[in-house]
Amino acid sequence: MASSPEQFTPKRFPLACRYLSRVNKVFYELKFSGKLPSPAAVGMKILQLTQQEDCGLDEITKVVRADPSLTGRILKVANAGLPKGGSSRAPLEEAVLKLGLSTLRDLVLGFSLIATNSKGGCAGFDYGAFWHASLGRAVAAQHLTELSGREAASEAYVFGLLCGIGELGLAAAHPDRYATLLQSNPQAQTNAARAPLESREFGIHHAELTEALLRDWGFPERLAHAAATYWQEVRPDSGESERLVSLRRTLLLAQRVVNHLAYANSSADPLPEPLRTDLLDLGIESDRIDPALVAIRTAWAEWGALLNVTAPKPVPRPDAQASKNNPAETTTVDPLTPPPGPLPIDILILEPNDELARTFEDLLRTAGKCVVRTRTVSESLALAMTRPTRLVIAHGGPDDAEALELCT
Repeated sequence: MASSPEQFTPKRFPLACRYLSRVNKVFYELKFSGKLPSPAAVGMKILQLTQQEDCGLDEITKVVRADPSLTGRILKVANAGLPKGGSSRAPLEEAVLKLGLSTLRDLVLGFSLIATNSKGGCAGFDYGAFWHASLGRAVAAQHLTELSGREAASEAYVFGLLCGIGELGLAAAHPDRYATLLQSNPQAQTNAARAPLESREFGIHHAELTEALLRDWGFPERLAHAAATYWQEVRPDSGESERLVSLRRTLLLAQRVVNHLAYANSSADPLPEPLRTDLLDLGIESDRIDPALVAIRTAWAEWGALLNVTAPKPVPRPDAQASKNNPAETTTVDPLTPPPGPLPIDILILEPNDELARTFEDLLRTAGKCVVRTRTVSESLALAMTRPTRLVIAHGGPDDAEALELCT
């Protein structure tokens, strides 16, 4: 049974409070309150299993099967790739094998964490914008890791999704006080400006809470620290390994890429030169940067539709002169500030045949278009009604009832 925050006191737990640091004391008070965000039980188990080197698909399947709702969602995603008219639906074992370990882990984490923390009582905190930004950062971090030739792209996705979770934690634990802090300090838009305000008010700031949560969920201490503080400048003598430095850089660049892609006119805007230079320094070849942005933008939209994460209303990009007057804003990022969307879809393809759809997608994405592919009319309608869609390509002729249904 969870204890209330008032019960975790030096009087009740003298030895624990004597040896715990300030941050840990506050964290355990919040943890015992039962208000902090957490993946559902099955999501936590999957997260822990996939951190083990000897984790097998059989173990994963057993855990997923224990949650009927999650099993149904996993089967739905896996079966969406079957050709139309297939004779049978994939059993769970086939679905797990088809999706692969990293994709399954990302799906379970998204379903179990986002679904249970998509709303809350903090009036000053935009939950939808938070998850939209987090999802975009996760997708961008994974793509950038793959393109730079570094290992653990799936790890980059997980940390991209979770590296701002402390903000959600403060909103959940102190909804009224955190709303007041955000509304009373509109100038504190960056992580660095907001952290001291949070520390004074709550005894812990969002990055410290993120690190404590990640450690509590089983992530190694140094990895948790690097992910939670990715926006902070690291001293040359910090002693961090190349892996940790690379993770920090990737998460920071992923957030900057997301900030660039989020605005309504991002398709027409050239990539800022400082960001392009930093992507080159990360090890991404020059001719792969622009196609990568298209791929990230498309994957962001697809994952958003899959996990039911709605993009905020689009707004114009701020005047470029503002960035010139404040160069720090070009490198300082703020996951709490909603990257406005939604991302418009240039071309929506309704095509159940994977091979044929892939041909269309490759051609159109090479031309710089944001392409989203669906397999059913219901998926196409759901996307077209919630996201700006410029053109729909539907498979079929005059006798194809589904294509005609979509067109009407």
